[in-house]
Amino acid sequence: SPKESPKVAATIVVYKKALFFSKREIRNYWFESGTPTFLVNLLKERDFYLPKAEELIVEESIFSTYELENLNPSALLFQTGYLTIKDYDIETNEYVLSYPNKEVKYSFLKILYRSYINGGDREERFLEHGRALRKGDVERFIEVARSIFSGISYNVGSKLNEANFHTLFYL
Repeated sequence: SPKESPKVAATIVVYKKALFFSKREIRNYWFESGTPTFLVNLLKERDFYLPKAEELIVEESIFSTYELENLNPSALLFQTGYLTIKDYDIETNEYVLSYPNKEVKYSFLKILYRSYINGGDREERFLEHGRALRKGDVERFIEVARSIFSGISYNVGSKLNEANFHTLFYL
């Protein structure tokens, strides 16, 4: 089954190593060249159901979709490198796309989270929510979830639909 090109993977690794040695610190370098504002806005505008990005099943035609007037969020996620080919089904000619690694997934989800939630403490709420979940502290988890939902900006909140709520819960 087709996987990420070894040349592409090697290039990414070399780039990360270069950044590591030049800055002499271990960090997530995925967004060093900018943030995906356009992509985030498109996903929100098109009500993209984000949980399906874990195992997104697509046809081959998605790899050659470039219509600016009718952008396909799935195609753009692949073309920008946020999703990569995970598997291929020769019988159905379908590809399974997923995040290439945890660094990319975490970074992308964090950017999406920031786009939905307002407030100076949104980073802390994001981290605290995860800690409460890992510790099994249901009371704290619900308390932080309420805080997060209360931080949704009016502009976003007035446009929320089921797909957006699924995305927020996924984040």
